[in-house]
Amino acid sequence: MKNEGWPFGPAGFGPFIVLPERRRFGKDYAPQRLHIAGVYKGEADKILQVKREEAEAESKYLGGVGVARQRQAITDGLRENILDFSHKVEGTSAMEVMDLIMIKQYFDTIKDLGNSSKNTNVFIPDGPGHVKDIGEQIRNWLMEASSAQLNVE
Repeated sequence: MKNEGWPFGPAGFGPFIVLPERRRFGKDYAPQRLHIAGVYKGEADKILQVKREEAEAESKYLGGVGVARQRQAITDGLRENILDFSHKVEGTSAMEVMDLIMIKQYFDTIKDLGNSSKNTNVFIPDGPGHVKDIGEQIRNWLMEASSAQLNVE
């Protein structure tokens, strides 16, 4: 069967023709459909923002848990090192070992500061007497920080 114009498919369909009254119907409701689509888009954006904030809060919480576990592991390691050192080296007390560890931490911090900062000069007192002074200063800073926390609470 040969037709002029559009060929018919196996199901007998031809091209779709949109009637003029249907075209007018679509134009009449277009603003309403756009408004509803905007409302749905706003709701979707709000849900995405809430989920994004929840994920960020969870990430910060897990980061805090990780830092707390890291500090606990450091504290446990220090405790073991202090006990081992004080038992192996006779005549040393736990306080002397803590002083040694604090000074090591202080020098590691100074080294990291020098490596990561743009500063190129770090002035550190040297000599055997100054090591004790640095330990006392660190101990005083820690006591001042803990007393400041008690005053705040």
